[in-house]
Amino acid sequence: SLPFIDRQEFAGSSAILRDLRPLFELNTVEYSYKSVFPYDFIPEATDISRAYAKFVRREELTRQEQEAAELYRLCAEAGIRIWSGDYPFVVITSRVKGGYQLAGSRWSSLDGGASPIKVNPSLNTIEIELPPATITSFVIRDETSDEYPYPDLRVDAESWKKITGYVEEKIRQKVIEDGILRKTEELNREALRRILKEAGWKNIVFTGSGNELRESSSQPAPQNGDTQPAAH
Repeated sequence: SLPFIDRQEFAGSSAILRDLRPLFELNTVEYSYKSVFPYDFIPEATDISRAYAKFVRREELTRQEQEAAELYRLCAEAGIRIWSGDYPFVVITSRVKGGYQLAGSRWSSLDGGASPIKVNPSLNTIEIELPPATITSFVIRDETSDEYPYPDLRVDAESWKKITGYVEEKIRQKVIEDGILRKTEELNREALRRILKEAGWKNIVFTGSGNELRESSSQPAPQNGDTQPAAH
């Protein structure tokens, strides 16, 4: 459990930094995607061979044609005949985690620098500047051999590295579009809000990360000697 945070103890920012910082490590969001390479990465309604031919001729390409030409070249270099009606493929699971990296931020040290925490006990108000959420972990696994009765995609180590790098880039874009960072920040704000309300803060203001949220509560501030249960 996290240490209890008493509003009366906030003489400076170091106490709140110390007590709230563990929440940033606990509040994470994980997405899992199962995809078939290269099939799932072919842009819709795009002739991949025609797109690559236009690329070779240095003709102007649409965004989808550019993506198709990039995939065509990657597959050709790996020996995957994506332009044919019958080509090998691989089932890939991508696990992506959204969280926080506090190193180097204003949350990373209790000493020196401007604090991301501002408190006004007389107005029962606390303002917290939140760091941006980021992708903290990305794991790719080839599922074909273990779970699916399909032949392995036979490529050398260098080609496999290029394929997984391509898949990571595309899945990273997808999870961000699907809101992994936004959901991570929402989860963190809810946890911080709960802890601070239990500590008796009436007005809670979050800034940073492109978001600002003010919370008001009718719960009275704790007086000297009051106790409340620890947050978990």
